[in-house]
Amino acid sequence: MQSTKYKANTKESPSYLTFPFVAVVGMPLTKRALMLLAVDPLLKGVVIAAASGTAKSVLGRAVAEFFASPTGKAPFIDVPLNVTEERLLGGLDIDYAFSTGKRRLDRGLISQANSGILYIDDIALLESRLANQLLSVMDDSRYQIERDGISAGIKTDFVVIGSFNPDEGGVTKRIAGSDRVDCIGAGDSKFRGENRVASAASAI
Repeated sequence: MQSTKYKANTKESPSYLTFPFVAVVGMPLTKRALMLLAVDPLLKGVVIAAASGTAKSVLGRAVAEFFASPTGKAPFIDVPLNVTEERLLGGLDIDYAFSTGKRRLDRGLISQANSGILYIDDIALLESRLANQLLSVMDDSRYQIERDGISAGIKTDFVVIGSFNPDEGGVTKRIAGSDRVDCIGAGDSKFRGENRVASAASAI
């Protein structure tokens, strides 16, 4: 397996370099959950709950190398903190409307993640209303946009990888108890100091 770094396949992640999955030290339970997500089509999501500095976001991004889409590398879409409903689901393409005088759909992050991964760091901070909408789309693999004179039915099938620090709060009960997020990775609580040193050394 190649161990060279590469950029995530999305314009939503312009500055991230993906560290090879196999090079991450420790976190065996989290790794197993993510590998199951990659190979079992019945699983729809993994939420990694672990303290800061335990490589949870690194693993979440690195597992993308095991996913594939009909066009090649699967899309990996980062959901930014404080994302809006319009950015998540889609809405009017303002630039196109100004330049042409016509309406066109600006695809949301959920649509862009079709056949790939929607990654949500600090998922515990995701607004409850948006979390509910996300779960509904995961369940139906489609959603309807009715906004700014645009009416569109959008099909999208993706998996969700989320991460959060349990010391800073937890995910909503609906996410934690959802049968759509089929596997909750509780994280590996014993990520010892030597593992952190080894992880840092392997990244140099």
